[in-house]
Amino acid sequence: MIGHLLRASQQIREDVEKAIAGWVPAGVDSARVELYPTVKDLALETASEVFMAADPGPERKRLGDAFIDCTHAALSGLTIDYRAGSVEDLGGERFDLVTSMEVIEHVTDPAAFIAGLTGALAEGGLMVLSTPNRTLASRIAMITLGEGSGKIPKGTHDWDKFLKPDALEALLADAGMRVIDRRGLSFSPAKGFVLSDDLSLDYFLTAIRQ
Repeated sequence: MIGHLLRASQQIREDVEKAIAGWVPAGVDSARVELYPTVKDLALETASEVFMAADPGPERKRLGDAFIDCTHAALSGLTIDYRAGSVEDLGGERFDLVTSMEVIEHVTDPAAFIAGLTGALAEGGLMVLSTPNRTLASRIAMITLGEGSGKIPKGTHDWDKFLKPDALEALLADAGMRVIDRRGLSFSPAKGFVLSDDLSLDYFLTAIRQ
């Protein structure tokens, strides 16, 4: 049995190496993909974990972070400092732009969440948030249709936790923020999802410090 698993593992590794060898898209300078070997390492570790029930160990996080860097930043020619964690892990760092897209409807304490985002915003900075509105339209679209059809995993959303724009704006005001723009996200049969003045489904608020 062990010999069979080892042979299967070796075949998996060979197949992954072959697939990864042709991973770099045509026309991309392979020299820019500085972390390419790490992508292969990650794929091999993942194959071992999935098929052999092996624990890849503490290196998994490093490999995962490197994978993100490689697939996005390296291919875009950008230098980006990716960090996985909560806003509390930033240690007081502040940023000119803070965004939170489709997150606040999932947190247990929206006021504390907003306070954390505000704490990470530099003076003169801009904050942009998006979230579903608490309307019949959002309930039908995201829960009845989205989760009901399997496009969104069941239980992802709790409609009672959705925030109306005025409620979110009040939370921002309590944190010392002032909303300067409201835009809706609506669906167009011709263009798909587009920004609009209709806030009934989903909306964006842009805010600055008061």
